Amino acid sequence: AFAIGMKRPGTRGCSAGMNGLGSAPRGTTDNWPGSTPKSWAISAADVDDTPPQPVAVEITNDILEMSNHALKILARHPRVFVREGKLVELYTEKHVGQPPRPRLRPLTFPYLLAVLSCKEWAEWYTSSTRRGKEERTPTRPDRDAVKAVLAGSVFSGIRTLTDVVAVPVFRPDGTLLQRPGYDATTQLYYQPDAAYAAVSEDPTKAELERALTLLLDPLRDYRRVFKQGQEALCVAVWLSAVFTPFLRQCVDGPRPMIVVSANRAGGGKTKLVTAAALISDGRGAAMSGKMLGDASELGRILGMHIENNTQTLCFDNVPSDQVIASPVLESYITS
Repeated sequence: AFAIGMKRPGTRGCSAGMNGLGSAPRGTTDNWPGSTPKSWAISAADVDDTPPQPVAVEITNDILEMSNHALKILARHPRVFVREGKLVELYTEKHVGQPPRPRLRPLTFPYLLAVLSCKEWAEWYTSSTRRGKEERTPTRPDRDAVKAVLAGSVFSGIRTLTDVVAVPVFRPDGTLLQRPGYDATTQLYYQPDAAYAAVSEDPTKAELERALTLLLDPLRDYRRVFKQGQEALCVAVWLSAVFTPFLRQCVDGPRPMIVVSANRAGGGKTKLVTAAALISDGRGAAMSGKMLGDASELGRILGMHIENNTQTLCFDNVPSDQVIASPVLESYITS
């Protein structure tokens, strides 16, 4: 089984380096006794989407001025961002049997027109004088101004977004991002898919020991089947699969691909990958039975999983005598 940590929008890929590993539940959310002086549960409900006072925009012949007002409206919107030079909106995707997940979609002209038409955010109007008194008539946003916004390359005031995460992750400086919402330091948006307990930033030795015991619990039935003399190496490689998603922002470059091998079928290779994925992302790894062969088909598979925001992709049941040599895979995991 080969596990690849898929890159989310705006992130970089994995490395060609592969760690060999011979052949859970997600983390607990209860507060550890004495772990943190302020115990608070983090959930998506903490994200504040309350709109401020609407911006009033008069329809005139000045398209540039109206487009600047439109940018000011979008800059105040908590779900509108700039990613890779394009306007995007953050929304929540829901599937039966799966936790809701934050996703991004581009702001196309019809949808941007709808966003700017929302009375909670903007009041577009035409002005006229009647009997010496100014009158305002509500109307829709100017279409030319909306087109000018989409055609622009500079979106002043609108926040830049590099990635969206659904679980706490580490910042490059080693601090833990665990407050929901936009994080200006990393340009990440954290929207939790469950209520996570706050993690102490100064844990005691006892808490660290308890954490390690809990983290290694999924391996309790594997230690006796790990390759003799390499048990510690096997555990370390599996832990790297668990930690990589949490530390993605700390690594300026590709991340490792993990290889899980065994000398017989049914040895639990896929379960090891699934356990690592559940702990780090709350979801099991996406499975694919096709790794090599048709290059275009492999490219299509990888592209599909990137589009679907897959966190971990597992190529399952790869023959032990199969030579791993694919220009498509090499290009992806080193880009």
